[in-house]
Amino acid sequence: MLFHKDSELARAEVSRRLKVLAWTLFGAEESDAVVVGELRFTEPGCPPVETVLALLRPGGHLQVKIDEPLLDVVESDVREAFLADEHARHDS
Repeated sequence: MLFHKDSELARAEVSRRLKVLAWTLFGAEESDAVVVGELRFTEPGCPPVETVLALLRPGGHLQVKIDEPLLDVVESDVREAFLADEHARHDS
């Protein structure tokens, strides 16, 4: 099935794919939740759009940020963010 890049179906598929990858990279457990979101900024010095992958678990959370819109994020971006962001491996 073909769909437009900006369609909700495309966003849902990319989000699902990123959640699965983040679940593995975070080492998530059954009681954890992984969320994927896209944030937009208008403040000077901030990227205009950022994709955030977060692990929510009892007692804390972990997250990584990617300075790209959700639909532009690919697996290598996520892997690089996990390697580069020391906070992704420690509770906040």
